[in-house]
Amino acid sequence: MVRKIIWNKKATLQFEIIQEHLLQKWGQHSERKFTVRVFDFLDLLKQYPFIGAIQYVNKDVRGFVLSSQTKLLYKVTANAIYILAFYDTRCDSEI
Repeated sequence: MVRKIIWNKKATLQFEIIQEHLLQKWGQHSERKFTVRVFDFLDLLKQYPFIGAIQYVNKDVRGFVLSSQTKLLYKVTANAIYILAFYDTRCDSEI
């Protein structure tokens, strides 16, 4: 079954903040590379929704490391995959 990807507002805002940070600090190439990596992962996630490790068992939230600094948190339901947040692995907090 192909599930649709649904981003919540928090994840969308965090993604945009990361993109802007990369653009300002490292340039368009780095920002584009990160953006492509995220959307390539989302394509993979549609095929293999349980690829990420369980992060919060009681909430059934999974996570996948996109880069050494960034983890994507998501939840799988019968009909959709919800993108919940981007997590900064350097400081153990959501971005």
